[in-house]
This record gives sequence, C-alpha cells and structure tokens, in this order.
Amino acid sequence: MAESNATQVILTDDGLKIIKAQNTADEVAGNINDINSDNKLTPSEKLKLKQEYDKNVELYNIDIEQLKSVDLPTAELETAMSNLTNFVTPLFKEMNITSTINRDTLNSVFTAFATADKNASQTFVNMVQQVADDAKKAGDDAKEAGEKAQEAGENAKTAANQAQTDATQAKADAATAQQKAQSSIDQLNEATSKLDGEITVVDSKVTKLSTSTTAQFNTLNNGYQEVISTVNNMDIGGRNIVLDSSNMESFRIWQADGNSKLSDDKKEITVTTSHGGINIENKNLSEYLPNNGDTIVISADVKGNSHLQFNYNDGNSFVGSGTSIAVTTEYKRYFTTFEWNPENLDKVELVVYAAGTAEQYLTIKNVKVEIGNKATDWSPAPEDFATSTEIDQINNAIRLKADSSDVTSQINVAVKGVQTDVTNKVTDLTTKVSQTDSAWRASVSTLGTTNMVYNGGFAHGIDGWDTSNDKWIWSNQAQDQVQGNNAIQARFTGLTTDTWNDAGSRPFLVHPGQKMSIGAIVTPWVLDSDPKKGFGLELDFFASKDGTGTRNNYHPAQWVYTTGRQQLKVENITVPDGVNSAVVKLYIQRNGGASFTCVQANMTPTLPQFIDGFATATDITASINDINLKVSNSDGSSSQVNMNSNTILLDANKIIFNGNTSIQNGTIGTAKIANAAINTAQIADAAINNAKIANAAIDDAKISNLNGNKIIAGSITSNKINVDDLIANGINTKTLTSVNLNTSTLTTPQLNLGMNGTFTEDFDYTQPTSMFLPKKNKGTLTFNHGVLQSKGDMQTYVNGSWGGMNDDYTFKTGLDNSQWTEVAPGYIKLDLFKQNDTDVGQRTYIDPTGYYYTSRNGIASYLGNVLQVPQVQTSSVLAKYIGTSDGNSLLQIGSNGDHYGLQVGPYAGNEAVLSDFIYDSTTSGAPNVNITANGHLVRSTSASKYKYNIKNPDIETTLGDRLLNVHLATWNDKRAVDMYAEQLSTGEEREKSSIDKYYGLIAEQLRDAGLDMFINYGKSHEIEGIQYDRAWVPLLSVIRRLNDKVNEYELRLSKLEGKINE
Repeated sequence: MAESNATQVILTDDGLKIIKAQNTADEVAGNINDINSDNKLTPSEKLKLKQEYDKNVELYNIDIEQLKSVDLPTAELETAMSNLTNFVTPLFKEMNITSTINRDTLNSVFTAFATADKNASQTFVNMVQQVADDAKKAGDDAKEAGEKAQEAGENAKTAANQAQTDATQAKADAATAQQKAQSSIDQLNEATSKLDGEITVVDSKVTKLSTSTTAQFNTLNNGYQEVISTVNNMDIGGRNIVLDSSNMESFRIWQADGNSKLSDDKKEITVTTSHGGINIENKNLSEYLPNNGDTIVISADVKGNSHLQFNYNDGNSFVGSGTSIAVTTEYKRYFTTFEWNPENLDKVELVVYAAGTAEQYLTIKNVKVEIGNKATDWSPAPEDFATSTEIDQINNAIRLKADSSDVTSQINVAVKGVQTDVTNKVTDLTTKVSQTDSAWRASVSTLGTTNMVYNGGFAHGIDGWDTSNDKWIWSNQAQDQVQGNNAIQARFTGLTTDTWNDAGSRPFLVHPGQKMSIGAIVTPWVLDSDPKKGFGLELDFFASKDGTGTRNNYHPAQWVYTTGRQQLKVENITVPDGVNSAVVKLYIQRNGGASFTCVQANMTPTLPQFIDGFATATDITASINDINLKVSNSDGSSSQVNMNSNTILLDANKIIFNGNTSIQNGTIGTAKIANAAINTAQIADAAINNAKIANAAIDDAKISNLNGNKIIAGSITSNKINVDDLIANGINTKTLTSVNLNTSTLTTPQLNLGMNGTFTEDFDYTQPTSMFLPKKNKGTLTFNHGVLQSKGDMQTYVNGSWGGMNDDYTFKTGLDNSQWTEVAPGYIKLDLFKQNDTDVGQRTYIDPTGYYYTSRNGIASYLGNVLQVPQVQTSSVLAKYIGTSDGNSLLQIGSNGDHYGLQVGPYAGNEAVLSDFIYDSTTSGAPNVNITANGHLVRSTSASKYKYNIKNPDIETTLGDRLLNVHLATWNDKRAVDMYAEQLSTGEEREKSSIDKYYGLIAEQLRDAGLDMFINYGKSHEIEGIQYDRAWVPLLSVIRRLNDKVNEYELRLSKLEGKINE
C-alpha cells in the first residue's frame, strides 16, 4: 500500500484485491458466527435437543401415571411440560435450518421441567415410604401381639401342670366315685324340674319330635355339668391320640416324585409332588386308642394350591378314603371322619395325602386324631406334657372312676353326646325347650368371646343374612378373603337420592346392661362422588326377641370414606334397658362398591379376635340329625341307635316293635329273610302295598305258584331263565341280562331297546393276512344310546408279523394297542392308545366337514375334506412318499433323483421344510418373499395398487439423522454355532451353516435410535429382524440436505473465487 496523507489515498491494483478478499472473508466469518452464536440453534443442536425432549416426554408419562395411581396432584408437572412443548415445537418444524432463539428462555423451560420431574418423583417416593412405614408398624404390632400370645401360652402350660396335680388328686377320690356319680344322677333328675329357672325360654307343650329332642339335648348339656364336675371337670373329649403331633419329622414322609421340605423348627412339612404325604403309623399313636366301631376325626392345618385327602388303612388295606378337598393358600383346618376298626393294629396308618399335580404343593402342620365326628382345634397329646408314670396315674384314675356302668354312661355323655342310659332318665320330660343358640350364648357370661353373628365369615354363602335390593352377593375370591374367611359384597351405581343399602345378620338375644363390641373388615373399591358418603357398621337393638318391630333409638355405628381394606369396630357398648334382641347391619350409602367379612358381635367391652363356627342353631340341628346312642354291656356286647339325615340304624340282640307298624312306599334293600324266619305268618291280599324289595333281598325262598297279571321290574338278573314258551304282548324293561336265555320260541314283532337301551357283545377275530393291513382284535362291542362303540386290544399284520405301535410311533413286532372306535350319527372316531392304555397316541376323526388326523407327539395334521378335489387322490399330485424314511417320518412331494420338490419333517436334528426344486431355480429379480410371524409364506409388493393411505411423512429428515447414529456391528450366528457345537459334542451330523463373522446392524440399536418402524416383530411382539430393504430410505433426506449444502458451498466458493480473481 502507498503512503497516505490527510487528503488523499492512492491504492494499487493489488491493494484493491486485498480489500475485496477481506470483505469476502468478513462475510464468510459472519456465517460462522451464526453457528457459534448463543442465540442461534443449528440443525445438529436441534437433533440433540429433540432427543432430550423425547426423553422428557417419557419421564412425564411415567410421572403422570404414578401420581394419578395414588391420587397425588399433577398440576406442576403438567404446566412444566406444557411450557416446554409450546417452546420447542416451532423449532422442530424445520430441523434442517438454523433458528434464532432466546437461550435463557430455552434453558429455563428445560430446567423448570427437570425440577417438576424431581418433585413428582420425590412426592411418589414419600408416599411409598409412608406405606412401608405403616406396614412396618403393623408388623411391630403383630410381633408384640405374638409375644403376648407366647406369654399366654406359658400361663396355659402352668395351668396344664396344675391340671395334672388335680388329676393325681382324683385318684385319691376314686373309692367314692360311684357314690358321687349316683348322687349326681339324682341331682340331675331334680334339675330337670328346675329347668324353667335356668333356661330363658320354655314352652310347656311337646308338639314335635325334633323340638323334643332339642329340649333333651339342651337340658342334658346344662345338667350334666354336675356329673362332669364330679370327676374333677376332667376334659376327655377332643384328646389328641397322636404323640409329638407338632413335630412333622416324627412321621413317615413318602412321595412318588418331587421334593419335601421341613421347616427349621420341624413344625411344618411342605410336599411338592403329585403323590406324597405323611403317614401317621401305630408307633405315632397313644396307647389309649378308640374302641372298635368308634368314629374318629383326623384333622390338620393345611395351605397350598394342591388338593388334600385323608386316608385310613386298617392294617390290611385302605378301607377309608376321604373326598378330595381344594385347599387355599392361607392356613385353614380341614378334617375327615372314619370308623375305627383295625384289622392289624401294628400296621394301622392314617395318611395326610397330597392329591394334586407335580407342580403343586401342600404345607401341613398341627396333625390331630380324636374320637368323635367333629374336629376341634389342635392340642398336643397329654403324654407330650407329662411323664409316662403321671399319664398312667391319670388314666388309672379315669378307668377306676369309669368302671361303674352308670358313671361310664355319664362320661360318655360328656365325650360322645346323648347316651341311652341317661336319655331313659329324662323320658318323663314334658317341656318343650325353644331357647335358641343365641339365647344360650347370651345367658352364659363365660362365653363372652363367642361370636354372636351367625355365618359372620360367610362359610355358608349368605345364609342367615337379610339383604336389601337382592344386590348383595357371596364371594370366595382371593382378593376378598381375609385369613381364609369369605365375604359378602355389593355395588350400587346411578343413585341420586341419599339411600342406605344394607345387609342384616340373623337376630340374636341380648340382656340389658351387658357390655358388647362389634366389628367387621371392609374393603371399599368404588366411592361415591360425594366424599361424605361411605361404608358403615351398625348395631340395632329391638324390644322383641326376633329382631322385628321398631329399633331402639340407640344404634352405635362406625363409618369409613376411603378405599382399601379397613377394620370397622365399635367397643364398650352397653345394651340399653327394655331390649331383648340385636342385629348387626352392614351399610353402603348411596353409590359405592365394597366387600365385608369377619363380621362379629361379642359380649365383651373390647373386640376379641374373630372366630366363626360356634355351635349355631343350624349346627345343633345337624348334631340332632346325626345322633349315635350306644349302651355297652358288661359282657362286651352293645346295643346302639344311630340316626343321620337319611338313615336309622338299630343294632341289638333283640329288637321289638310293639303295635301297628307300617312301611309305606319304602324299599328294603339288601336285607335277608332267613329260612323259617317267618313261621305260619299270613300276608293278606294288599297287605304289602307299593313296597319294594331290591337287590335279591329274598335268599333261598320258594314260590310254588306265582299268579299275577303283571310283573314289573327295572332289572331282572339271573344266570338262566329257562322256559318252554315265553309268550307276552310286550316285555318292557330297561335291561335284560342273562347268561342263557333258553326258550322254544321267542316271538315279538319288534325289539325296542328304548331311549336308554344298550346291547353288548364280545368279539375276538383275526383277519386273513391276505387282506390289506389285516387286524387281530379282541374286545367288546356295545350299542349304547344310538352309538356303536368298540373297545379292545388290536394288532396289525406288517411285513410278515403281528405287532403294534410303541410310544415313539414305530411299529414293533409283538406289541398291541388298546383301541376305541365310535360310530355315531354324524361322525366316526378311532383312537389308538399308547402302551399305558390310557393316553391317546393317535386319533382319526371323520365328520361332514372333513377328515382329521392327530398324533399326540406334538405333530398334528389336518387333511381337510380331501374328497372334494378328486385330483389330489393321484399319487403324483398328493405325494411321492408319506411314511418312514431312514427311521424318520417324512412328507415328500415330487423328486428328481436325490432332489425333492418338498420335504416336511426331521432334518439334521431339527424339524424343517426343504425344497431342492426351489433352490435350483434362480433369477436376477429382487427378493419378494416374506414369512409372517404365523409362518405364512407371502409375496412382498411395492405397487400403489396394494396400498392404502399413502402419505409423505414430515419426519423423514429426523429419521435420517437418527439412522446416522446407528453403527455397523459384527457377530457370529447363534444357531450355526450351537449346531456346530452339538455336532462336535454328539458326533451326529447337523446342517452345515457358516460360523464366519457377519456384518450388519442390530435391531435393538435401531429401536433405541427411534427407528422401530423398520423392525420386524414376532408373535409375542418380540424383536426378530430389520427391514434392510427399506431401512436405508430415510437417508435420501440426509443426501438431499448434504447435496443442498454442497451446492450452497460451491456457489459461495465460486463467488469468493470470482471476487479474489477480480
């Protein structure tokens, strides 16, 4: 540049070029400054910003779901997301250009969302922590209750020791036991005349046998307490005769498969097997066993998901098997009764048996065996608390006191129920006792912990409950149960008026001034729109004795207004004056849904633990309907009367019926009238009216002359019916069975078996070996209700020998298979069974829809209606070969030497579909075959005529940028490597596949990059592969953008070069 002064600047040509170049450089620098500016957002920054925003959207969805699930506020989070979305959405509309922004505002909206997300997460965590803290507190409370229960157990043990001392003292009083017992019996007779003052309700008229029996039962139950007191209140009933019954290791544990596991304290045994359990053997039993003929109860606390069964072995065989019982996953006491009649005492067994499948389990504890027909709560055998010497002393005292027949009968009253000897002493009772079970409970102060609510645990459905609108239903679903107790539930919707929907218990008697408490567990799941409408528990009092009439103004109650399981209870209730009965009611106010369980009312000021199952009126009726009256004689014989709901047993040396006796419309089954048992008796005309003598009840009887118009029977069974001529207009019978039907002539216009008729014939045939697939079959053919059925053992003649199919579906010489054939209107079914004669191996079925074949080895074939298309019957079209090839079952269609058109079956250790013909046919065309997730072979197309709703999405550029973030990967094929390893291990030839390294992309990485639209998914929506043929398409937008940039920079460079060259 030349020198300059104040008035003039002289520039050379080179100087001008330098100035132009500087101006051009400044212009380029301006563009670069745009990229580096804080208030500019470039395309690459937009891509990163979009990824960050997408992550925030995912966090937002998670936070919203968590907050709403526990009814927490969401306003702060929703506002922050709304502000963030409103700010960035315009920026994402043009991802390929630089946009001007306010960087501070951008940072503030992202920061605000991050803060709201953190607050939402912390709020949810605090809620979860609070729930955990509440659960821990409940656990601590339960632990404290357990410690108190343990202390109560120690006190009980002390009381048991005192009971032993009292029993020892009983021995000293044995000499006068008989006199005391007789005195007590005399007092009993006096007590029967004083029952009016002891029992709440007495009706002086005996009108029905059932209520008279109830009167005797209740009277004896009160009066016999003095007899029991005479022998020092010794409690014999409910005695556990199993020694060390809380130690599961003391029993023999057996199983067919699976495992069993003892708990660390040996008090529980878990059996995981379809055939297993514990055996209580003779060595486990006390020496004080039941008498022959006694009813015994075996019970245990059991939980699990299998089925439970109690069995009894008399020493020779299992003579008693209880019904299969479905068990819940919470402990519950189950029982079954048997009759004790051991044949070989040394080998007697009582079994607690798991009757489920191999995947199921049962956990068992607290086994008990006792005399009686009802199970009681578990208690250990007395021997477990005392020495053998002490037990001998106790039992000797008991035996000494029980030697007298009078005392024995009184103890039997306490142990087994109403006995004949004592019943004879109250036969003069003319008083009808109508006092109900609830009155009995209310009158006995020592029964305060008794639940006065009948069926409060809903073990008997909703029996005993009065429900409004018939909307209350019973539930035994696991989510509604509490400690094994079922529930009652209801749901009301659409109500606009203030309505109280209630369910009321059966009324029970109360006394004024008594202290009471009530409780129930409620689980609301639907609330009314009004938060003041809730779910309640209430006790209503009535002046009547049956819960009718106007309720008393005092009706204590408790209500809740939130969802979730909650305890309802009202304590320290004083029964008001002038009332005699009460009813517990459950309420749902207006709209709402809830389940209630563990409903109780107790004569205690505080609510005790829930107990369901005290003797109710129903239970007493059941006991009355299951009565065993027995008298034991000094010579060892006995007489007894046993009654249940449908049977009366009279067992004695002599039974006398005095007076007119009628058997009306009855049946004498399997009875016998011995020779000369009826001497010189006369049965007049019509003396036996509509009676039935079933099952060959008359043995060795002779009828010299049988003359009647009709002989009608449901069944006539005989080895031989031998007549010369059987002539009748009709022989009408359900079944006529005979070894020989020998007649000169059997003439009938029609043989009509009727709707329920059957015809059976045995068969045994062998077909000539010259026939196609000849058969040898032996079995039974039955025509049953219009269906022709065949069951037998069958062989087939193949390659010179008779044989059958083994369980691998291979023909073996000498084997046979059970077969079942049905030919019925509309279908034919043929079953071939496996060698266990139980499991179906192959089935062929034909009906109007087609021909079906199924093999039970996992391969099922359906041929359809093959006869509709005649050409498929030709071997060239249907198959070249179907059957066994080289030991494998294959389907082969078409062949050319060792090349096949289609093969289906085993191949190189796997199942495969192969085609040499397809492989040998080549083309230069693009791939156009696709296999769907269901195995469907389809043609892939691209023409618009195969498409709907064609659009050009505006996310093309974004997808292209995402694809740039996915990188090349290498791998070795898993199937090829596994097959090669298996071949090296077993030496068996496998399909040759390359184990070399492959190059490509990983499908999960495409998904993580937001490109899941180019991924193939399987049946269960699991990732399977990449759509390589179209995954590259988004790169077109990237190429266009790069091409635009290249053109732009080429233009800029061209201008720059032009300016430099000027």
